[in-house]
Amino acid sequence: MRSVSPIIMWLGLSLAAVCLLPFGLSTYQITTSRDRLIDQSQRTHLMAARTAAERLGARKDSLQGLLGTLGNIPDLYVRPDAEAARDLLRSAVESEPGILSLGLVATRDGQPPQRVVEIRTEAAPASLDLLSFVDEPLSFHADDDGRMLTVATVESARPGVFLVAAQEDATLPSILNPEELGSAADLFVVDGAGQPLLAPAGLTELPDTLIELLTVGGIQSAGQKIDWPDIGASISAFARVQESPFAVISRQPVLAADTLSRDLRRTAWTIFIAVSALALGVLAMFSTKVVQPIRRLVAQQRELAGLKPGELRSGGEIAELNEAFEAIKRSETDREALSEVFVDRYQVLRVIGTGGMGSVYLGMDPKLRRHVALKTLNFEYLNVPERDNAFRHLREEAVVAARLAHRNVVAIHDIIEGPRGAFVAMELVDGQSLSTVLLDIDRLTMTQTMPIIVAVLRGLIAAHEKGMVHRDIKPANVLIGTNGDIKVTDFGTAAPVSAGEKTRSQVVGTPGYIAPESIISGTFSEKSDVFAVGVLTVRCLTGEMPFKANSAEQVFARTTQNAIDFSRGPLAELTWPVSKAIQAMLERDPAFRATATDALAGLLEAWDSPVRWDNDWFNIRSILERKEAPDERPTERLFGTAAA
Repeated sequence: MRSVSPIIMWLGLSLAAVCLLPFGLSTYQITTSRDRLIDQSQRTHLMAARTAAERLGARKDSLQGLLGTLGNIPDLYVRPDAEAARDLLRSAVESEPGILSLGLVATRDGQPPQRVVEIRTEAAPASLDLLSFVDEPLSFHADDDGRMLTVATVESARPGVFLVAAQEDATLPSILNPEELGSAADLFVVDGAGQPLLAPAGLTELPDTLIELLTVGGIQSAGQKIDWPDIGASISAFARVQESPFAVISRQPVLAADTLSRDLRRTAWTIFIAVSALALGVLAMFSTKVVQPIRRLVAQQRELAGLKPGELRSGGEIAELNEAFEAIKRSETDREALSEVFVDRYQVLRVIGTGGMGSVYLGMDPKLRRHVALKTLNFEYLNVPERDNAFRHLREEAVVAARLAHRNVVAIHDIIEGPRGAFVAMELVDGQSLSTVLLDIDRLTMTQTMPIIVAVLRGLIAAHEKGMVHRDIKPANVLIGTNGDIKVTDFGTAAPVSAGEKTRSQVVGTPGYIAPESIISGTFSEKSDVFAVGVLTVRCLTGEMPFKANSAEQVFARTTQNAIDFSRGPLAELTWPVSKAIQAMLERDPAFRATATDALAGLLEAWDSPVRWDNDWFNIRSILERKEAPDERPTERLFGTAAA
């Protein structure tokens, strides 16, 4: 008779614990303490309020992001009354689900706002007037038909010209009516003054206790028992909608908790017995439907490993499967094996890029249901003090980078530390890096280069205002999305890796893009980034590195000693104002070098054409649609060997 397999034993015990233990604990809690049930309900309401606030924040960011993108299109803000502006608004309304009205509104000092152009759908309520929302960056309200609307206002690149959009949010009812709270609970929105919006009938004001909590700026969410004027003592919680004056309120009468407690007592034991029986049935089915296929899989693994039939390694089938899984993870050919791997809360889907410091994976955040980029930072080569220092610098940089919310900067969501390195969870830009584009195109025209450099400078200006210096601007760290987004990445990830003495061999950055002062003395500043942008501009226009040499030392020497010749090749074709603006970024002495703000202003003043991006210029491939392995072509050569 065959002995009980270790995998059957361990999986059986795990299944019993997973199925039975939570119900046993729930039964004990319900039976022994009403107060614990109220506390649990309090946590549920607090979680529901936070989740609703996060989802409203995501909806807000999506709508405001659309308006922000439109507001930077010259065809809109230069001539807002032209037919081209109307066509752009109409296209946005048709492509974005739920938008009922989208318009441009102009304001002047001392005069009421004027509607320049407005695109309304047939579903737009007659009472909706965009002019009344110009002074409100964000608003939630219900129209005469009971539809829940989100209205957002964003100022365009032209001062005094605003984009206002009203969007019917079909998800608001589900956000404000989560099933886990039950029918006795209320979930609604309040504005910055504490006035209820989308609130239950009869509720006109909030309790003083709750208003006091809302007025304390440092509290993002809280929960406690509060007396309400309309329903009495209630379990209450609130959570603020990020970067807005709004908050989500959740409440439920304490009497409902008492009723729920009695109902749970009557049903808990019935559920406990039913689940126990179900667990036994699952174990019986598991032994016949799952264990046998697993044994066949293990037998195949033994055969591949060269073991004799029936020979078991120490630890049984569980050890066999663990070893097989480790082998699959090490295999570069089996990308699909990563589909069940998790890093903290993030699911790793597949590799999308590799580099000298690690790999970049396509990941999924199941909580917020969005794709992310997971970048590995390998600290294995550092000793323990250096590793601790690298982690500390990484955390400090990431805290600052996380506060840097800008449309031209890749946002950092999270950091997961491990024993040999770290994962950085970042915003996923669905597209390609500029370095990949330059491998295909070689060199760009000034018309194609301008929107890239303008976007990079705008991102750096936002970073410099926060006291951040990137220190590794290069084509690989400029990402171009399939939707035309241009973003700078790797804020807070390059510098910690090279933390320590700034000797020449440890200079932070990529040779060829490092500023002269960083090479000579190890110092860096915001203007060091500007120098790298100047080199990036020349690289785009000429198709080659201006300080290219056979070794890093020779690249450093040419960077500190040689000036770029603008009288030859493609650079000679530039107008004098544009050439002067680029040379201002490349001054070897940082005292005479332009700041990012001055560089941007100089380029825009020198360029006499609209700065716009055209998706037809390049074949930007989607990460999400690509199923093949990442592009393995060599990266741009800076000196001798390929740059990481």
